[in-house]
Amino acid sequence: MKIKKTFLYLSLAIFMVFSLSLVTPESFAYWANVIDAPDTALTSTVTLGTWDQAFQWDANATYSKGDLVTNNGVTYKAKRDNPTSEPGVGKFNKDWAIF
Repeated sequence: MKIKKTFLYLSLAIFMVFSLSLVTPESFAYWANVIDAPDTALTSTVTLGTWDQAFQWDANATYSKGDLVTNNGVTYKAKRDNPTSEPGVGKFNKDWAIF
């Protein structure tokens, strides 16, 4: 009986660890709007939210206004097209803003 109880607790602990590994703060968000009028068919609308992705800054790449990049662990947003300076370098950076 003690072996069954130990096995049950061990199985539960393993299940909880694997369940927690599936939780992530970075997930897709969606909003649903369901209309259920008495004389109409059931219809629904699903809208996906937008997301931005920031890649590592590359001196040889061309960026447009609004593009996101990361440099030294900080994310920056381009203030203008074709910025010439490295984000986060220098006292006054007119090309990039911290995002």
